[in-house]
Amino acid sequence: MRKLIAFLSLMAFALIAFGNQRVHASADTTTLTLHKRIYRDARLAGLDNWEYNNQGQAIIQTDESFGLNGANFDVYDATELYDKAHEDGESEQDFAKRLAGLDCKSGSALAKAYDLPLVTTLKTGTVNGEDGVVSLDVPNISADQNAAYLLIETSVDADILLNVDLTKKAAPIYLRLGTKDRMDVIHLYPKNVGYVRDPYFFKFGRQLDGSEKRLKGVTFALYRIEPNGEKLYLDNTPVFDLKNSWITTTDPLNHPQVAKFVSDDNGLVDSGERFLPAGTYYFEELASVAGYSSEIKDVEVIIPATWYDDAGNYLSVTVNGEVMEETLSGVVKESSIQAGRPRVYNNQVGTAQPTTPSKPSTNKPSTILPAMGTAISWLAVLIGAVFMIAAINWMKKNRSL
Repeated sequence: MRKLIAFLSLMAFALIAFGNQRVHASADTTTLTLHKRIYRDARLAGLDNWEYNNQGQAIIQTDESFGLNGANFDVYDATELYDKAHEDGESEQDFAKRLAGLDCKSGSALAKAYDLPLVTTLKTGTVNGEDGVVSLDVPNISADQNAAYLLIETSVDADILLNVDLTKKAAPIYLRLGTKDRMDVIHLYPKNVGYVRDPYFFKFGRQLDGSEKRLKGVTFALYRIEPNGEKLYLDNTPVFDLKNSWITTTDPLNHPQVAKFVSDDNGLVDSGERFLPAGTYYFEELASVAGYSSEIKDVEVIIPATWYDDAGNYLSVTVNGEVMEETLSGVVKESSIQAGRPRVYNNQVGTAQPTTPSKPSTNKPSTILPAMGTAISWLAVLIGAVFMIAAINWMKKNRSL
């Protein structure tokens, strides 16, 4: 990942030097027009060159990038900084390469350390129907020599619908103006890469005998909670510009626009490269499979704001508190599939054991017990009759007295 970030930063670098000779001329101006571009995915297949070799000219976009509004830049006068480096024997190419090797945070620190004059701040927007555009006029001459400028991207406006990787901002852009082949308008194309975090997990069934089984066909929807408490479900509209759509519904299972995520043969529930920005999300189980209880607790997914913290520690996506192994290829690794982690369970529903009908006894009934029973019955009748006769005689005697 660090190599990828360094590569993208280097490729995003743009150096434009128009003339090396010192001049003493009137302070004409040049228009700098920034076209802030963003790639939908750092894993784009077939894109080998991330640099626009446009020579300062406006170009028609033919790749899979699109304009990004809300990108903020600081523009510094770097004339004296270059002049000092030149006096110390550093060529302009080496100087530009050194600046391009910085990330934007380091570039801002350098500007502060050398107290570079801040020319202005910029924010990209929509101009003539094109997103991600901003222009400014700068003097061609500074301190009686060709002016040099350093453009540093400082931030991207927060937008919960936009997935921008803030760790992959374009490198600082250095350019020096001149009179040789001077252009009235210079077009620059700094870049960003979409913030790609693809949460996934595995659905398992916990069997009655204690074993585990991967479950196929469990259906989920993904939702988030707005600050006002509103519950929004991810729309299944295809994503072309990193902006996911969200909708409200009380019946997500049967709503045709709610995106459904169904566990496959491996029990894998994959978000399918939906480019979720940093935040907390929940997979809600809409339908289980026969023989298993429906999971009541939703699956919590926490996506950090960046790949690394300030100390360089990797920040993982967590699913129900369990660390998720990242997949940079866009496909869950085979090792992750074999491990089946992170793992979410459904319990097998218990069923009553079938009763086995008893077989008729093949033993012959005993003739002793029934015979004894009959005798005891006749004895009881005889004793009862004796008591009855005795009672009648007693009553007769009492009447005669």
